[in-house]
Amino acid sequence: METLFRYVSGVAQPWLIESWDVSDDGLEYTFKCREGIQFHDGTPFNAEAVRWNLQLGIDGGNTAVSITSMEVIGDYELKLVIPESNLHFVDKLATSLMGYMYSPSAYEENGEEWAMKNPIGTGPYKFVSWEPNVLIEYEKNEDYWQEGLPYLDGVRIKYIEDNVALQTSFATGEIDMIHGPSVDIYKEIMTLEPNAVLERGETPTGIDYYWYQASNPDSPFSDVRVRQAFAHAIDREAIANDLLEGFGVQTTNQASYEGSRYFNADVTGYPYDPERAKELLAEAGYPDGFSTTISTRNTGNWPIVDEAAQAYLSSVGINVSIEFLEGAAFNEKMYEGWDNGIFGNPFSFAPDEFGRQLERASRRTIDGFGYKVSNWPEEYFDLMEQARGASDLEEAANYYQQAMKVAVDDNCTMLPLMATYTTIVRHENVHDYGVVTASANQWTPEKMWLG
Repeated sequence: METLFRYVSGVAQPWLIESWDVSDDGLEYTFKCREGIQFHDGTPFNAEAVRWNLQLGIDGGNTAVSITSMEVIGDYELKLVIPESNLHFVDKLATSLMGYMYSPSAYEENGEEWAMKNPIGTGPYKFVSWEPNVLIEYEKNEDYWQEGLPYLDGVRIKYIEDNVALQTSFATGEIDMIHGPSVDIYKEIMTLEPNAVLERGETPTGIDYYWYQASNPDSPFSDVRVRQAFAHAIDREAIANDLLEGFGVQTTNQASYEGSRYFNADVTGYPYDPERAKELLAEAGYPDGFSTTISTRNTGNWPIVDEAAQAYLSSVGINVSIEFLEGAAFNEKMYEGWDNGIFGNPFSFAPDEFGRQLERASRRTIDGFGYKVSNWPEEYFDLMEQARGASDLEEAANYYQQAMKVAVDDNCTMLPLMATYTTIVRHENVHDYGVVTASANQWTPEKMWLG
């Protein structure tokens, strides 16, 4: 399946939409669809198909964008009206599920349950089969709208949970590329296949956080001094640069990263200072420390990060048990909140850090996510609302930077650990694979080839 716009290296680019116009007040968008494109079932991609897909998202409760009305004004033109100016409207369509196009005919003919397991899009490869947690298989779309593409006869995406099996499959050439390997897997692979190539995305695709339960008065983290002590106790630079060897990560002290327009260089954050952590704990009434729990996923680098944090915190008197969550249990905590302790979460950009903060941690949206337990100050919410209503991204960035100063330095609402990048390990003969330039939820393999 393909999107209306493609988000590449931080910029929304036309894809299935060829061009668009925006009214002076920012409330009306006119999309011109690319002509001559067919869905995999042979039906045409046109303005009505775009309207149908967007309406399906709206009816299904997708909140990535808000649309007041839509009008098909030609076979390939669609006018949309939105309730308020939104600097991220096109970017959201480029990075959210809302922007993916599915064949209306296939959906209506076969029903929702069938459609959820049979993606019928416009992309370079057509869906063949899916064995959950094992394999997804695609074949070449001979009628793809970009002439001469794709190059490959097909693509197979394999899920291999066992690390030894993964390393062996790569070394023997059974698989050509690994997406998102942990640093431990990468190290093992390099011993088996010294010519393997590691590549990191051009810009971060998200940030890993620890979130505090600060709204419950019985939680130690309801006291800002405890939150600050927790932050000072962890040497995040050592974790990122020594344990993870800078593998797909960049240290940061805020919900942004160096090089971004939203990064505030005046945010001090909480540098590693275990003695200061002990002082703050004593001031808060915990001279002998306390016990708590960190809950995260057990995938990627989280086990390494959590175990390191556990050791650092123990040295200042905070005894931590680690709870690894999967699937529904993780999502329940992320959306519903938790009663005590810490929650570790990968926070992916959609489309950037400002857009994701608006989606999950602004006054309008915070109740829908577990982050509501993190004690956000009113001044932060005020600044985020001003950022939302800004006339351009530079003005929005100024308010966002101020909001980060309040959330981090004034209130220690969260503890950003590190910015994260898309990483891959590939064989030397894999070319133009498109993973590291795309956003986190897209892969663009139409130009991929094997030498």
